[in-house]
Amino acid sequence: MSICTLFSHRSNLSHLPEELEKLYGPGSVELEGEADNWTQLTVTKRKVLRKVELVLTRKQRGGELDSMLAKLKHVVGAIPAQNEEVRKNLMLQIDHLNSALEVEAKTKLAGGEDVIFAVAKQMEGLIFYEGNKILNKKGVLVLDFKGRVHVPEFEVHTEGEEPIAVEDNGDDEAQERKARTEMYLEEMKIPMNIHLPVIRSSKNVTLRSLEEVIWRALCLNLVALKGEGLPMDTVKRIVVDHKLKPHFSPNEVDFVRVAETEESDRIQFAWRYESLFTLLWALGFTDELGYPGHICDVQAVVKLIYDSGGFTGLAESANLRSKEEILDELDRIYRLHWAVVDARLRDEPAPVGLEAGVVYERHYALNWLTGYQNADWDEVPTET
Repeated sequence: MSICTLFSHRSNLSHLPEELEKLYGPGSVELEGEADNWTQLTVTKRKVLRKVELVLTRKQRGGELDSMLAKLKHVVGAIPAQNEEVRKNLMLQIDHLNSALEVEAKTKLAGGEDVIFAVAKQMEGLIFYEGNKILNKKGVLVLDFKGRVHVPEFEVHTEGEEPIAVEDNGDDEAQERKARTEMYLEEMKIPMNIHLPVIRSSKNVTLRSLEEVIWRALCLNLVALKGEGLPMDTVKRIVVDHKLKPHFSPNEVDFVRVAETEESDRIQFAWRYESLFTLLWALGFTDELGYPGHICDVQAVVKLIYDSGGFTGLAESANLRSKEEILDELDRIYRLHWAVVDARLRDEPAPVGLEAGVVYERHYALNWLTGYQNADWDEVPTET
């Protein structure tokens, strides 16, 4: 049974076995896996007439850890904390966690707590303890699920070790946008989390260029068509005719170049129609996005792209919307996405007829459009 989980912004934990052997003696650490990339280690601390054995199982990004962090951030985001600045920084730190160790005791834990804190110190980590509290490496409470905070401040660390500055989003524009969205959610009777932070204001946002958005729309159109089953010879012809090759993301390149693709990939890329529809709205080709309760009119979207003739035709008619309009939609979809994720974690359907896939794709496209975390297309985060 898991006692706690240790989280770290560090992805390289190869130093841990050696450091723990220094503390608890030769032979106190047993590894599973390669020495520089182990998957599990057992620490034995010997005391008079008894011993303590802890098993530490490693989890890294790209698998189970991603799901763990998403759930943790979702819960932390809903807590009315005593110190809002600490909670906000903790939310940002969760985005920068790269590894975790799940701790289990093979013997009674008594006397083994110092092992946990020794590992946390070496990881520069956080301790998720008793299923409801987050401690720092010294065992001081950062935040529990009742909102209690016992640290005066909390620094955010990245893989590079240096603390990062947390952007102050608290200006009037951002606060007013949040308030408008919350009024909308209340009117629609959609569950909301009033503790979610504001999003960036227009002065802190640089939109993607008109050219970038058009090329992205054209690429999304093709990968979505291929996901639906567009023949490979037609795919190749469109890539050449519209000069799309330099503008695909790495994941799109892998999908477009092969004839035989996995069904899961085809489904994923077919959903990109919703991201495409969002970008077409941002380019001024449709008046409104509307409530994300159903998929877009795919035929109309594809026809618009086809009739345009490609980049030049779209560029002649496109008119990128203002940052304020785009941020209004982003704020709304961000908070709607929270409601969808919250329902999923409760094993409930998305509330008030929301279509989860549509919500996700809109959030993804708008985060990319506003340059969120400067992420390239394949890496756009959509945390809630």
